[in-house]
Amino acid sequence: MAVTTHSHLPYRAGDGKTGVLLIHGFFGSPHEVFPLSECLRQHGFRVSSVLLLGHGRNPEALRGVRWQDWLAAVRQELLDLQQQCAEVVVVGFSMGGLLATLLAKELPIKALILLAPAFHLQVQSLVSRGGFRPTSNVFLPKLSDSNQTWVIRLWEAVRIPLSMVGQFIALQKVARLALNSVQVPSLIIQGTSDQVVHPRSAEIAQHGLGLSQSTLLWFHNSGHILLHGSEQITICETILAWLNQILFSPTTEQLE
Repeated sequence: MAVTTHSHLPYRAGDGKTGVLLIHGFFGSPHEVFPLSECLRQHGFRVSSVLLLGHGRNPEALRGVRWQDWLAAVRQELLDLQQQCAEVVVVGFSMGGLLATLLAKELPIKALILLAPAFHLQVQSLVSRGGFRPTSNVFLPKLSDSNQTWVIRLWEAVRIPLSMVGQFIALQKVARLALNSVQVPSLIIQGTSDQVVHPRSAEIAQHGLGLSQSTLLWFHNSGHILLHGSEQITICETILAWLNQILFSPTTEQLE
C-alpha cells in the first residue's frame, strides 16, 4: 500500500527485524503517528498501524463499537508483527496509549512508548460525571478552546455517539489497573500545553508503571498532537535515541 504523509489509512512499511506497532487516538487515524512511523522506518524498523474500528469516517460509524473491538484489532496486529520480527515495540498516542498499555500487560513486547496517554483528560470531571448536553442521542461537551483546532474539531464540531463516552471511561479504568502489571522499559512523553490530556495523566502512567522502569519526558512547546507540532523532529529523535539505547545497549549479563 502506498503511504503518503497525508495518509489516514492503515499501513505497514519497512522490513527490519524490530517491529513497531503504532496506535492512534480517539476519533483519529494513523496520520497522527505518521511522522514517527516514517522516522522509524527510515532507520530500519518495520512499522505497522491500524485504523481503529469506527474511526476515519462519519462519527456515526462509532455507534455500537466497543473498546474491546479496538483492543482485538491491535492485539491481532501485534501478533502478526511478532510473526515477522524478532522483537516488537508498542507505541500508543492518547487513547492509543490505553490500548498499548493493555497489550503490554497481555503479550510479550520489548518496550512501551506512551505519547500523551489519555489516563486523565482536561475535561475528566465532565466526562466522568456526565457533564454533557445530549442532542439527538449524541453528546457535545461544554468546552471551548480556540488554541487547539483539534480540540474544537473533536469536542465541539464533531458529534460522537453518547455510548462512546461510556466506552472511553471503561477503557480508561481497565488500562489504569493494568499499569502496574507492565514489566517492560517504558517511555512517556507529554506536552505541557496539552489542552486535551491533563499533565497529571503522564504522572499517573509513570507511577503506575514504576519509576524504575519508566522515563517521563516533558516537552514545553507542544500541545496534544505531539507529532505534528513545533517539536515534532526533536520528539522523533528523542524516541529513536531511547529505542536504540533499549534495543542495542549491552545488558549487565552481556557485559559479564
